[in-house]
Amino acid sequence: PQLLIDPNVWAKDAATALDDWKPSRDGKFLLYSVQDGGSDWRKLKVLDVATGQPLPDIVEWAKFTQLAWVGSEGFLYSRFPKPEEGKDFQALNYNQSVWFHRLGTPQEADEQVYATPEHPEYSHATEVSSDGRYALITSSIGTDARYELRVVDLERRAREGWKTRALVTGFDNDWKPVDAIGSTLWFVTNWQA
Repeated sequence: PQLLIDPNVWAKDAATALDDWKPSRDGKFLLYSVQDGGSDWRKLKVLDVATGQPLPDIVEWAKFTQLAWVGSEGFLYSRFPKPEEGKDFQALNYNQSVWFHRLGTPQEADEQVYATPEHPEYSHATEVSSDGRYALITSSIGTDARYELRVVDLERRAREGWKTRALVTGFDNDWKPVDAIGSTLWFVTNWQA
């Protein structure tokens, strides 16, 4: 066994916590999110598993995000626009979008994958199928368990970029992604239940 993260040494007042973590599929890297002082804002960081050392990559202004690796080249996450100086805790949860961070690059170089500026109240979360082929974007409004779904075929990303295809629209039902088997996507849903 090898200790990778010990949140107990992050802050003397114990107000800094490990929020979530996800290893890359090949096990080379560990992506994790840090919560400070009970805030909903998260900082995303990456460890090199072999050395236990952090990479210089730090992503800020993530909130209500899932962590989703795209191979070992980088990861998908959800963030809000950077709030005005001193307004970190007054900023409204509007204009959340999905971004791709490539390891070894600054956050300013991140690629926007999906956004809905015409609907600033929509929230978006992303996960990648266990085979690494599909990125599934789940959109919601508020805390109601009704979702829209979009998919990005990651095998076609070199040709098509972050092209999304709508699978479910309308916010009529609950949809929870399970996984992909080949080109079939599986969900738990209350549609026609």
